[in-house]
Amino acid sequence: MAQHTRLVSSSTTRRTSALLPFRTSGFTLLELLLVIAIIAILAAILFPAFAQAREKARQTQCVSNLRQLAAAWQLYAEDYDEVACPSYNKFCISANACIGNGNDAWDFHLVAAGNWQTGLLGTYTKDGRIHGCPDNPFSHDPSQRPYNGYAYNATYIGGDYALPQGDDPPCTLAQISLAAQTTLFADAGYTTNGPPLAENFLRAPSETPSYLNSGQVHFRHLRQASVACADGHVHAQTNRRFDPRVPDFGWLSTDDSAYGPEMQPASAFRR
Repeated sequence: MAQHTRLVSSSTTRRTSALLPFRTSGFTLLELLLVIAIIAILAAILFPAFAQAREKARQTQCVSNLRQLAAAWQLYAEDYDEVACPSYNKFCISANACIGNGNDAWDFHLVAAGNWQTGLLGTYTKDGRIHGCPDNPFSHDPSQRPYNGYAYNATYIGGDYALPQGDDPPCTLAQISLAAQTTLFADAGYTTNGPPLAENFLRAPSETPSYLNSGQVHFRHLRQASVACADGHVHAQTNRRFDPRVPDFGWLSTDDSAYGPEMQPASAFRR
């Protein structure tokens, strides 16, 4: 009797199992959709953080470049009787008799298109690549410099030899009374109706608008610009004055206080 019961039970189990649907070990559609949704949420959270970390790394390299440029500038001044590096090399004995031009500048000496040498600071920088900001968005440089992204304070420090009112020589170190507040170099460029353009001469707000209005600060690092000062330190700064139509470009101060505090423009120091 017991044997007969076991046979009936075994037979019933086989028939019941045959009637049950076969289930594989894969995911159902609902489970797949749930996994995809979780991945999308994680991506939305993590990707901006990764992008910001990458931008911070570029900003760190930018700060290193500017620190080297500031050190080169200080060495130049020490070797030239404490006179700042000129914005560019041009000597005029009269209105129509000049030697040199803007192509022989603080950063590069442009012999011809595609042919360049390091500029007035080249003895101290050695490598032209430190003139290139790693986060530089400029696809076009009108002067055809091989590396770009930074500009030198021409209004108060490097001077100009092409102003309508006459030549402006570079300042001396003695004339820089607040070195920690005086900008030497900064992320820079300018924009017109077209794409942003590179610029290697920085202009203070008092010189704009004018024919020299191209040298603006470019706040390219998460709406900040890297700025090197005359005491050698480098810091990140947000813009203090800008045109709402191009908020990534502007100036470091509403007046000239970030460019030459307690100084007069280089034209005041003509020799």
